[in-house]
Amino acid sequence: MPKKETPSRMSRARVRNPPTLEDCRIVVVDLNALGYRIAQLLVSAGVQSLRLIDRRLVTKRHQLREGYDTIDVGRLKAHAAVQRCHDINPCVDISGSRKRSNRDLSSANVVINCSSISRQGRSQSGPVSRVTILFNTERRSSIRIEYDRAARQAADTVTTPEPLSPAETAIIAGIAVRLAVRFASGEVIRRSKRFQIDGLTVRVTAGWPRKE
Repeated sequence: MPKKETPSRMSRARVRNPPTLEDCRIVVVDLNALGYRIAQLLVSAGVQSLRLIDRRLVTKRHQLREGYDTIDVGRLKAHAAVQRCHDINPCVDISGSRKRSNRDLSSANVVINCSSISRQGRSQSGPVSRVTILFNTERRSSIRIEYDRAARQAADTVTTPEPLSPAETAIIAGIAVRLAVRFASGEVIRRSKRFQIDGLTVRVTAGWPRKE
């Protein structure tokens, strides 16, 4: 009798129900270019409950560099982003606030913190920026996405990272949303990865939050 073949990982993925974000409540903190893009991708991916938090107003500089509309200048970033996300999906339960509270963070399944945090890299390649994703499960896990331009900043002495280009923003936002979708599907993410895309070095580190 021929031995029964074990289904491959890809074949199992094809027959499995697609992941859904409908039951997840997600909070995005800091609506810079990256946070703003992540919010739009989450709505497009099917999230039904989204909270956007940023205390700043949209300026002409934000409008040019972060993708906001001209009519958004002078408005609270959180409110402008809520309107744009509603344009993508009017049925989504979305709200915006200038302040984040412990209640917002504790009631969320996923918290994506896009605050402009940077540190000096281990090498002399320059500053490293990061996005932190917290998953509120029984054991509170986290994923840190760090990115830098090692090739371009090797000869520079800058201590703060230059803004991401629109293409780079889309890459990092796509990675963050993909990880959130995998979490929503019940997958436990433990592996750490490092890869390079057009001079942008990206490191995805999974683990448990720790004090810095």
